[in-house]
Amino acid sequence: MADRGKQTVDSGVRTMEIGFLDHVEQRGQRSMLRELLEARFGDLPPAAVERLEAWPGDRLTELGRALMNATSLEEIGLGEAEDSDS
Repeated sequence: MADRGKQTVDSGVRTMEIGFLDHVEQRGQRSMLRELLEARFGDLPPAAVERLEAWPGDRLTELGRALMNATSLEEIGLGEAEDSDS
């Protein structure tokens, strides 16, 4: 029985490690995207920074690809025009 409890704990720790590593990876992606966005469009308005921080982690790569051809923050869903739809 002790082995089963240890396996459960090990599994829980591993799950936490993976979640933490995913979080760290997403923070790095967000940081890189922000640098690229600022290089292309200048200082980001606070609303754009908030949207970037709230962007789903599993869609950050998609946002990076869209940035390659974007001509405005609005075009990729980070601009002020997004507020007018609300």
